[in-house]
Amino acid sequence: MNIAKRYARGLFALGGYERATTLAELGEAFANPAVAAIWANPAVSASKRKQLLANIIAAIAPDDTYLKRFCMLLQEQNRVNFLPAIARVYQQLVKEQQGIVAVEVQSAKTLTADEQQDINTAMQTKLNAKLEINFSVNPTLLGGIIVRWNHYMLDFSLKSELRAIVQYAGK
Repeated sequence: MNIAKRYARGLFALGGYERATTLAELGEAFANPAVAAIWANPAVSASKRKQLLANIIAAIAPDDTYLKRFCMLLQEQNRVNFLPAIARVYQQLVKEQQGIVAVEVQSAKTLTADEQQDINTAMQTKLNAKLEINFSVNPTLLGGIIVRWNHYMLDFSLKSELRAIVQYAGK
């Protein structure tokens, strides 16, 4: 991930928000298993990969010379496979610049609209920032929720509570 961060930060320094959509499209293209397989196949020559990359860039961002140079640099360094991760980090940088905090909420069951609103309100109060909340279901939690943002985590899951009880009882 450190490699993706370095490249994403470098590209972000050149253009800020303007490449967010284009880079996301490139990341999706290279996350495709068929496209990734081409770059993993040693039978495909470097010149053929370079031509394929040029074609993909021409289809997605024909007028962005910085992005084209950036992708060609990745090709020369054999790091095109990092494009999906670079795109994710770039999106995070854009959100940080805009003051948006991405929050991931996992619950054991699907939360009602009221429960989601309560979590949204509580997190909005705690973080005092614009939020982008993604709710997902993780049945292995058994009950409760886990909330993640930036490098923080609040674990209110039954699974976590049971683990703590077992550890405490074992002492």
